Amino acid sequence: MVVSFDSAMAPLVLKKWLRQLEYTCGRSQQQTRFSNRFLDMDILLAGDVVLKHNTLRLPRPELTKRAYVLKPLFDLVPQLTHPETGQTMAEIWQQLDAAEANTIRLVNSENWFL
Repeated sequence: MVVSFDSAMAPLVLKKWLRQLEYTCGRSQQQTRFSNRFLDMDILLAGDVVLKHNTLRLPRPELTKRAYVLKPLFDLVPQLTHPETGQTMAEIWQQLDAAEANTIRLVNSENWFL
């Protein structure tokens, strides 16, 4: 799921706030990277910000490589422009490797929680 919102928080402050929210909602602080998570919130973009920090990279690198990241964003705002490539989400989606794009599976909305 992708959501769009405005925030007055700087990206690093927002990341810390989101992580704390995950912990409040039950995410374990002991989980290893890339493990299954009860809740996982990531910042994909922050306007036109390009950031290369040791704890946060913007835009999120997986955005142009992973269908599970790109497809929901493409569905929400296909004409949004990537701040580094200048391409729209629609253009990036069209260029995504077909094998990767086919990893997306739609789930019946009545059973989304299964």
